[in-house]
Amino acid sequence: MGYAQPLDAPSFLSNDVSYAWPTNAGRYLSSTFGETRSAHLHVGIDIKTWGREGFDVYATRDGVLFRIQTGPSGYGNALYLKHDDGSYSVYAHLRNFIPEITRLVDSVRIPELRHDVDILVEASELRFRKGQKIAYTGSTGIGPPHLHFELRSPDNVPYNPLYARFNLSDRIAPQLHALLVEEYGFANGNSSSESIRAIRLNQSERRPIRTLENGLKDFGTLETSGSVLLSVDASDRADDVTNVYAVYELQLYLEDSLVFSSRASRLPFESSSHMFVDRHYEWLRTKQKGFQRLHLVQGNRLPLYSNLDSDGILNLPGGPQTLTIVARDYFGNETKGILQVIQTQSAPGLTSKNISVLNPISDDNIKTIFKDLLREQDDQNSKSYVMDTLLHPGRSYFLETPDRRFFMDIQEGSLFETFRLTFSVSRASDEDLTFLITPNPIPFAKPVRIGASIGSVDSAPLKIGFAWLPNRPISTNRAASGRWITFETLELGPFTTYRDTLSPMLTMPKRVVLPEGMSSVELRITQEMSPLNRRSATFEIDGIPGIPIYDPEYKSFRFYHPEVSLSPGSTIRFSVADQFGNRSTGEWTYHNGVFSR
Repeated sequence: MGYAQPLDAPSFLSNDVSYAWPTNAGRYLSSTFGETRSAHLHVGIDIKTWGREGFDVYATRDGVLFRIQTGPSGYGNALYLKHDDGSYSVYAHLRNFIPEITRLVDSVRIPELRHDVDILVEASELRFRKGQKIAYTGSTGIGPPHLHFELRSPDNVPYNPLYARFNLSDRIAPQLHALLVEEYGFANGNSSSESIRAIRLNQSERRPIRTLENGLKDFGTLETSGSVLLSVDASDRADDVTNVYAVYELQLYLEDSLVFSSRASRLPFESSSHMFVDRHYEWLRTKQKGFQRLHLVQGNRLPLYSNLDSDGILNLPGGPQTLTIVARDYFGNETKGILQVIQTQSAPGLTSKNISVLNPISDDNIKTIFKDLLREQDDQNSKSYVMDTLLHPGRSYFLETPDRRFFMDIQEGSLFETFRLTFSVSRASDEDLTFLITPNPIPFAKPVRIGASIGSVDSAPLKIGFAWLPNRPISTNRAASGRWITFETLELGPFTTYRDTLSPMLTMPKRVVLPEGMSSVELRITQEMSPLNRRSATFEIDGIPGIPIYDPEYKSFRFYHPEVSLSPGSTIRFSVADQFGNRSTGEWTYHNGVFSR
């Protein structure tokens, strides 16, 4: 299949450079570049491994091994190759490495018994040729078995790996599922000093999208007197797989003029969390719908858009207008949709600086929600504190309640827009707190740190942490005294404190054979109320400590030491605690294929 080299492809991805496909698992994708994740945009492609592990992973170009990561979160086990032009290729969620790389990483992690390793190894001069095997596919880190693959520029900016012109089969055009229309400006023909928002979604109006004979999607007709913003729910597919992808390119035309264009080309890490303003945040969080905006809003600094004067904001003149939405994949397959707009009068001059990404809650609603959330605490004669402040982008803030027992630390560059933030803190006792933060929820461009003082200075450390309401514990940091507890987050909503004095529950161990060939031991955590402190885990076979390799998907630990194998008569000892120090310990003996205490 032929396709043109994109205009925004950098020199390291020019037609003069060729890349090998990075695995023998097949040439099918489960995810594409720029897809929506929980708090960021996907900066690589995911290659299907069909629910299996152990496929070969190859160097896609000549290069030197630059960086090795191992661990249970994020990329899991990952390799970074640096190529001769200074660019990088990244291979993540690997099961294990080839022996030369394993020996290199073991020289660091075994002496310290560390699962989490992130080391720069360019000085080792371990070089690989294009097509040479470097590792095996797995499921370490986040997600089921697959290979996550990235291409990065010499200044470490991820680019769409499809720019490497891999031979993939894709003859299926993207789909347009729904159109979200927002109107700003005039209400019932009368000018208003405040923006009036009305949301029209063809699905909620039960108006099915019509498909015309030429394949054009017809979204119907909109009559409006205000400025118009569009967001689209679109997806893509490829041949022979059921996975749903993000769309590579979206365009919006007013008659024959291009007024907005976005393309999944490159995503600097510092702006990846700006997914919150590229997608329609309110619909993403309240209805789990990934509407992509066909316009810019304040605070959006993603480098995905054409430099157009209108920023996609439709301040239309009076009369009928035709809007055309184009969804296109990397291989040129496209689908178009049209919306007829009848503008009853000229729209006001709306700009991106006037468009909020938040969904503010009125003062009356704040009081109602707060009362509902805190009804039980109010019955206990709780005390409430309220902080109300106007926040501006480009500034840092340290906010705290009058009693200085609750704070929010906002670093510079965290805010997408100016907004009024309200903290409502209810204290039924020194340990029983509930927090309502509005607007709710709130996205941030950088992590915000939240902290609360629990108990007195002289009290013993309390087994209390934070949980999102209604009941989702948060990984919590605590001061050495145990008095202060904190956490970091890119989003804020209502949360509360909770107690946990129960230790994690362990299963009986079982024998496993590691990919490296050793006979080893695995056991699972069957129940825990609070997040585990996995770094507290210890694992021994016959008194020799190994690395407790943690798998978060199965909540399991495996013993790893390159010089230790399970054998008849071996004694196994394992111990782990949760974030509050509630610890479970077990000891077993292995005989005739059976573990016993």
